[in-house]
Amino acid sequence: MAASPFDRNPLLGVIVLLLGAALYTVLLLEVVGVGAALPMPHFMQWIGQKHLRFWVWDQILNTLIVVLTGLPFAWALARLYARRLLPAALMVVAPTVLWMGLDYMAMSSEIPDAPVAMNVFYAIDAVKVLLFVPLASALFRARAAASGWQA
Repeated sequence: MAASPFDRNPLLGVIVLLLGAALYTVLLLEVVGVGAALPMPHFMQWIGQKHLRFWVWDQILNTLIVVLTGLPFAWALARLYARRLLPAALMVVAPTVLWMGLDYMAMSSEIPDAPVAMNVFYAIDAVKVLLFVPLASALFRARAAASGWQA
């Protein structure tokens, strides 16, 4: 297993990780905002209840956004931080999850009688963000190790 460039210069590794975390947070939140403006596709009409249709579309869209936004970060983490992958991956997603928690607290004080579904799906979205990048980076690392290339 080849050494990471950040093993020789850990300060540079931390700086790159913090910049990556900031980029991930801004990028994910911006893409979620853009996704919220997308119209629901017509094929979703097969779901009769409009509230259920909304929540299903919201979860499909948010899952796609988390996956597509997180894949490049997971790949880079698997290549650059293989020896400290879990802490590095958690450092990348932690600001986003913190932001989501603060957003939820602000929103819950503004909408005290929010439907239970909103609270549940917000928690599901936070768990997706928290788990996807670490799990995907572990899968990328395992694949890289199996193929013989590991940074």
